[in-house]
Amino acid sequence: MKKLLLFVVFFYVSSLSLAQTINLTVSNGFGGGNYATGDSAFVLANPTPQNFIFERWSTNAPLSDTFCMATIVKNMRSNTVLTPVYSSAPNWTNTAEKINGSNVYAYFPTTPANLKGLILFFHGSNGNGGSWFNKIENRMFLNYAVAKGYAALSTESTDRITGGTQPWQWSNSTTFATNPDIQNIDKILDTFRMRGKITTTTKLFGVGFSQGSGFTSIISALKNYAANSLGATPGITGVIAQTLSPTYFMSSRLDLNADPDRLSKCITNYNTLVSRRIDAELRIHEPFPVTPNRFWRIPTVDSVASLDMFNRLKNN
Repeated sequence: MKKLLLFVVFFYVSSLSLAQTINLTVSNGFGGGNYATGDSAFVLANPTPQNFIFERWSTNAPLSDTFCMATIVKNMRSNTVLTPVYSSAPNWTNTAEKINGSNVYAYFPTTPANLKGLILFFHGSNGNGGSWFNKIENRMFLNYAVAKGYAALSTESTDRITGGTQPWQWSNSTTFATNPDIQNIDKILDTFRMRGKITTTTKLFGVGFSQGSGFTSIISALKNYAANSLGATPGITGVIAQTLSPTYFMSSRLDLNADPDRLSKCITNYNTLVSRRIDAELRIHEPFPVTPNRFWRIPTVDSVASLDMFNRLKNN
C-alpha cells in the first residue's frame, strides 16, 4: 500500500511538472522555446519576403497585438504555434520633386479611381519628408498602405523654405489664415488635383510623429481629415477638444526624456475624444527587447550578420 501511495504521489508530481512546461513554436520568427505555464514571450517575425506584406499572426494564443510583427504572447497555458500570414504586394517607387518651393515625396497608384485615400506624413522636429519613404520601419508601413490601395505623400515644414533656424518644425498656429504649413499643404494638394491624381472628394489621412503629431492634430481638425494618427505625442490639447477627426494615439511607456508626462497626456486626450463620442484608439508601446533577428530587416544585413550584431551588443 505504501509503495502504491509513493507511486501515485510521484506520478502526480511528475505530471504536474510536465504540465508546467509550455512549448512555443514560432514559424519564420524569433521567440520559440520552452516556457513555464503563465509565462509571456516576446516574438518578432523575420523580414517579410519581397513583394509581400505582413498581415497578421495566425494563432489561438492571446497576443498583445495580432497585427504587429513584434508582439507578446501572454499568459501561456498550452503548447502554442505562431505563424505569420502574408499577402502579395506590388513593387512601387515614389517620386521626389519641388512643389511651391517644398520637397515633396509621393506615390500615387496608376488607377486613381480605385484610390481609398491619400495618407499625408508629417515629420518630427528637424526631420525631413524623405525619411517616411526611406527609413525601414516607415517603409514597412508604406508598403502595407500601398498594398491596401492608398496613396502616400510627405513634405517638410515651410521654415526650411523661408530660412528659419533649426529646429525645423511645423507651425502650431490653430487657424488656416495664420498657419503657413497648412496653406502650403493646400497648394501641394491642389497641384496633384490638377494632375488628376486626386479629386476634391479623395479622403485625406494624417500621420505625424513627435512635433509633427501636434501639427497633424491641427490640420486634421481644420481640414476635416477622415482620420489621423499621432505618434509619440498627444497632439494639441485645445484642438483635441474640438476636432471631429477620428484619432489613433501611439505612445510609448518609457518615452520620458522630452516630457515625462507624455503618456498621461495621451491618455487624457484619448479620454477627451471618447467623452465627445469621437472615434479614438490608444496603443501603448511596451518595452521590447533586442532579438537576434532584429537587424535582419535592414537590406544589407542577413540573418548571420544580425545574430552577430545581437551577440556583440549583448556581450559588450
